[in-house]
Amino acid sequence: MKQQAAFAWPNECVGFIVQTDLQWFVMPLPAQSGPQHVFVEPSTLLCAAEALDDGNVQVVAVYHSHPDGHSSLSAADHQFSAWARTHFLLVRVNEAWHIQMFRWS
Repeated sequence: MKQQAAFAWPNECVGFIVQTDLQWFVMPLPAQSGPQHVFVEPSTLLCAAEALDDGNVQVVAVYHSHPDGHSSLSAADHQFSAWARTHFLLVRVNEAWHIQMFRWS
């Protein structure tokens, strides 16, 4: 996640953390992004969901970055709660990435 955030900087990045029977892995999502927004096309999300379902893979968390150091979730960020109860936010502070975890109720 941190590598993807660093690569996307100064723009935001987004992705899923997914689980198979034996492994967990990071699944970056292609997105339109800027320094203070990220958007994934609904068709991209649908394709990703279908591919994961076909492979018996479960989304366990969503992550995205705030390269400007803002450490709280915006109203737009709450859209991610549709995919998983756990959300990881990568925040860039003093050129280092820090990870915060949020749980949707």
